Amino acid sequence: MAWNGTVTCSWCGRQGHNRRSCERMKERVKEILLIPEEDRSYSEKSIVREVTHSKTYHRERKCTYCKTAGHNRRGCEKLKAHKDYVFKQDVAFKKAFLQRCNELGLGVGAFIRDTRAGRFDKLDSLHYVDRVDWSRVNVWSAACAGIPRVFIAKPVKKMGQEGFQDAYTIKIPSDWPLGGAFESDRWLEDSYSLKVVSKAPGPLRPPEGWVENHYGLGEFFNERESWEWNYTGEDGSKLDSCDFWKLEEEQELKETA
Repeated sequence: MAWNGTVTCSWCGRQGHNRRSCERMKERVKEILLIPEEDRSYSEKSIVREVTHSKTYHRERKCTYCKTAGHNRRGCEKLKAHKDYVFKQDVAFKKAFLQRCNELGLGVGAFIRDTRAGRFDKLDSLHYVDRVDWSRVNVWSAACAGIPRVFIAKPVKKMGQEGFQDAYTIKIPSDWPLGGAFESDRWLEDSYSLKVVSKAPGPLRPPEGWVENHYGLGEFFNERESWEWNYTGEDGSKLDSCDFWKLEEEQELKETA
């Protein structure tokens, strides 16, 4: 660049443009490309590499989420809107989860029984809740297969012994506005649900900030694309849909691709 701020091309020596945008250089590359590669000189090969690399490097970006050119996932407004919506769904779900647990008297110190067939009346089915795996309680997991086995309980029969524990879940109330594949798939509940036989000494209290914590949300969206947002399969399933929880305030879930 000259002292007066005018750009000078290092290829043709003219002012008003640089080497990258030089039309004469591009024309020269077109001429070189007509020459068989084995007959090109070292300088000719260098010019071709420079220009073709520049074209690749400055190609317009395309978002891997919405497939729109001009931005990437980090700057995708559609992805941001979808994340915000699922976050609101997750907050509503977590509040309902806490309320349900406290209605049941389910918390640390509660005594529960394994509800699987043939085990309910057995002594080794009696457990006490030792802790809750809060990191696995989220709306997208619940909508796919039910609430994960987050209640870590130890058998009363082996109380005081290390290494003995089981993990259980609770049945989701029929009036919860939960969508997704869970509507037709309840295998987790059928296999690992619990029944409270003696309530916890106090209400279930999550870690501070847990309700508004979006742990796992970014990872959930990492492998997703926008077409999955409101997808319904040919069999009517919504395994890939983000219609997890119907919020009271009406918000559009329709895909706007």
